[in-house]
Amino acid sequence: MVEQLKNNGRKEAIEHTTNYYFWGTSFVISSGMNYQIKKIRLLPGCKLSSQIRQSCSEYLIVLKGTAKVLRGKEQMIVYENGSVFIPPRIEYCLDNYGQGSLEILEVQNGSCLEEVDARR
Repeated sequence: MVEQLKNNGRKEAIEHTTNYYFWGTSFVISSGMNYQIKKIRLLPGCKLSSQIRQSCSEYLIVLKGTAKVLRGKEQMIVYENGSVFIPPRIEYCLDNYGQGSLEILEVQNGSCLEEVDARR
């Protein structure tokens, strides 16, 4: 199976698709030339560090739980099935505001989707 993945040029042949962190997990669902879609799970009481993306925008869609999002100077609570748009060059922070795990889809659009685009 690994050889088939290699022959098809799939990155799963050499790296895991799920990344584990102290705050939860991140899993790349799909990616292409100017987009990337991740499923992110934040454990109770955890948050992602504040960041600014220079050349890509993000949509955060809450699948499960409740998120507290600080976008620029605007703070908002986002419930299941809700979403928030983060334009490029706007500082934001994502916090698990509920009692259980927070699950979101993160949809990134832009010319640079690598971590070098994020300033934390």
